[in-house]
Amino acid sequence: MGREFDCLKELYKKIPRQQAICFITAIASGFFTHLYMLTHKLPNWDDVNCFADAGATRNVGRWMLDVLKDTLSKYSNPWLNGSVAILFLALCCCLILCILELKSTTSAVLVPLVVMTFPSVASTMTFMFTVDMYLFGLLLILLGVYLTRRYRYGFGAGIVLCILGLGTYQAYICFAIGLFIFCIFLDALQGRQIKNLLLNMGKAVAVLGVSVFSYIMLSRLIFPDIVNTEYAGAGAMGKIVLSELPREIARCYKRLLEYFILKPFSFVSAPAHIVNILVCLLLAGLFVWLMAAKKMYRKKFHFTICILTMAAAPLGIAFVYVMSPQASFSMLMFFQYVLVYVFLMVLVENLWKERAEGKFLSVKKAVSILASCLLLLTGCFHYVVTGEAYFRMDMAKERVDAYYNRILARLEAEGYEHGDAFLILGHSQDGDELLLPPEHYMMEDEKYADFSGISPEYGILTSGVRENYMRIYFGMEVPRLDEKEKNAALESGQFEKMPVYPKEGCVEKINGIWVIKISEGQ
Repeated sequence: MGREFDCLKELYKKIPRQQAICFITAIASGFFTHLYMLTHKLPNWDDVNCFADAGATRNVGRWMLDVLKDTLSKYSNPWLNGSVAILFLALCCCLILCILELKSTTSAVLVPLVVMTFPSVASTMTFMFTVDMYLFGLLLILLGVYLTRRYRYGFGAGIVLCILGLGTYQAYICFAIGLFIFCIFLDALQGRQIKNLLLNMGKAVAVLGVSVFSYIMLSRLIFPDIVNTEYAGAGAMGKIVLSELPREIARCYKRLLEYFILKPFSFVSAPAHIVNILVCLLLAGLFVWLMAAKKMYRKKFHFTICILTMAAAPLGIAFVYVMSPQASFSMLMFFQYVLVYVFLMVLVENLWKERAEGKFLSVKKAVSILASCLLLLTGCFHYVVTGEAYFRMDMAKERVDAYYNRILARLEAEGYEHGDAFLILGHSQDGDELLLPPEHYMMEDEKYADFSGISPEYGILTSGVRENYMRIYFGMEVPRLDEKEKNAALESGQFEKMPVYPKEGCVEKINGIWVIKISEGQ
């Protein structure tokens, strides 16, 4: 009698131990870090307006979202979308380990830890309506890099996957650029034959070049008017002005140095900044140590490649500034910065491939422990700032809900009935007296100035969000009034004479529409 075939058991046997550890660590750290977001509905401005929509798609070159939006969740569902996003990102962590040939248990634990806690993940989570699709796009790009590196003719599939990934979220191609650069560095460091080294370089350049060019042509074919799109710099993609290229290249180096050393982002604490500096110093020290230990200076070609790839690494990781120099940048576009931390483990593992005895062995152990501690601290710092950012959004939503409840109660007290047309007129920006400013309850907004997607009160009080917010979260029947009707109410003499809420007379019926005035202006 034949032995029963156990499909899952056989599959599990084929999974390398480090990959299993990496996946489990990624899932655990992902849920542990982002559970607050997954179990609460914490909206920002875009999330409110795209509650059952994929947001900007073909008009900004993200045509792949049109394909994915009917395959994945239709709604901005935090548990469903967030869980799927964490699953995709866990697979990305496993691919990073494979691509960079990381084999230690330490790497299998620390790499997913720093990836899952990196602030760009939290920023992406705040756009819950599309987080699963974005991270699926990243998975496609990393799979493209993996196939290109692993198989002789894998570059064909690599090109297709990178094109699809670009069609999901363009900035993630910088992940591929950074990984390819690090892979070429490893090829040179390990002394691969010049022919194979040049072949790998050629395939990397071909995959990146053909992918980007094909993507741009395809995007213009799908949406010809994309050249006139100003959103996220989509219309300027691929339009490189040669005279400005040196400045844009210099900006790539400057921005990366600012993030880690010179001018840290608003959410980076002083201890976290110190850790970032130590990471960069340790990277430089390990690079010099490896060059000396392997006597790379005797292999002129390989030594030159090592120098060039390390010089090009900051440019590749921050290449988004060259791709679309006119775009307004956010933390979502800087996710590939996490590769700086990952590369530290790459150098540590390669250091252990060199023989050492006596005091050098002790120094190696000390360096390994230091690197591990720095990455562990990085994960802890990012975990804390992510949790605080989510809590800030939760506080903002609670305060805005309470404010809107008071507004509606006031409307009803003046005679408003469900279904009546109404307008809440007034602007909501910093300095308004709608609510107590955050410093009154010890929560500073400046900390999240560079933490894209984190929404304080005014982010969901603005006139462009207000009506959809009340439809979704209050179940209100808010009639859709056109600009002509709104302007007629604003420009009426009756509105100008109205006092600002909560004073008596702040609610009036103008041209058959209930109007409540919350501040001067729009």
